Amino acid sequence: MSTNVKRNIALLYIIKLAKWFMLFMPIVALFYLENGLAQGDIFLLQALYSAFVVLLEIPSGYAADVWGRKSTLIAGSIAGCLGFVLYSASHGFNGFLLAEFVLAIGHSFVSGADSAMLYDSLTDIKQEKNT
Repeated sequence: MSTNVKRNIALLYIIKLAKWFMLFMPIVALFYLENGLAQGDIFLLQALYSAFVVLLEIPSGYAADVWGRKSTLIAGSIAGCLGFVLYSASHGFNGFLLAEFVLAIGHSFVSGADSAMLYDSLTDIKQEKNT
């Protein structure tokens, strides 16, 4: 088994863990309230984030096909980091909406490309049926 394939598999599991290990979620509503959002704004913001992710899934899949899975994962990770940087500099609904849009870009670029890359890596070592 190639070293790159083993490395891909380990890194992809780290990406999955990081994607689902969101320590900020228990306090995110308090963060929004402290920064001037009403409860209705919080719900709207989260609904728009979900809509952005859904709308960006097809273009991000196309990007993965054109740019390659690794490049798409890197772009998604950079967008995710940029989204959190925008959060730290934002105040009010519009700033948070922009941050959520950038986070949605990051999420949709990583979503799918990570699973496809994991499948390809496991196929390379003939273990795709173990997933």
